[in-house]
Amino acid sequence: MLETDQEWEVFEQLKDCYFNTERANNPSQYQPEARELLTADDTSHLARLIWGISNGFRFERSWSNAIWHALRYAAGVSSPQHFGVSHISILAEECQRIYSFSNALKEVMYDAEKQAVRRVLKNREDADAVVLEMKQLLDETNQSHNLLLTNTLARWQQADIQHFLQRH
Repeated sequence: MLETDQEWEVFEQLKDCYFNTERANNPSQYQPEARELLTADDTSHLARLIWGISNGFRFERSWSNAIWHALRYAAGVSSPQHFGVSHISILAEECQRIYSFSNALKEVMYDAEKQAVRRVLKNREDADAVVLEMKQLLDETNQSHNLLLTNTLARWQQADIQHFLQRH
């Protein structure tokens, strides 16, 4: 097949070129920054934080999946790779951000439900008018969402996040 030294040399050059191109086009697999991965306890605490955030929403499983996605995005860890110890502060900060947002959203949703029960069912107001008014209020709330996001977290939520940060 390859009979001369020149043919072998061309073959070697082509082989080197091919494999170097392969390496350039297919970067190495994900290498975690931290050698130390989260322990089972750490992962359990994180799962409990996620449950605490998503609990109470109608689509709890969707919320839970989306929160895991947001945490992976924030930490720069794609699925199915594992979080490392170096990601704990990033994960805690992202959980805090999501808690603030979700608490504000839950409050708005609960208020809307209470108003609907009181106004439409008890006071017999026109349902379409009440829904339209609620949509307008929600739009106004969205415009001033920064005020809602600055609400402080409940003490137990802060404690959960601190517990996760301290790895107890």
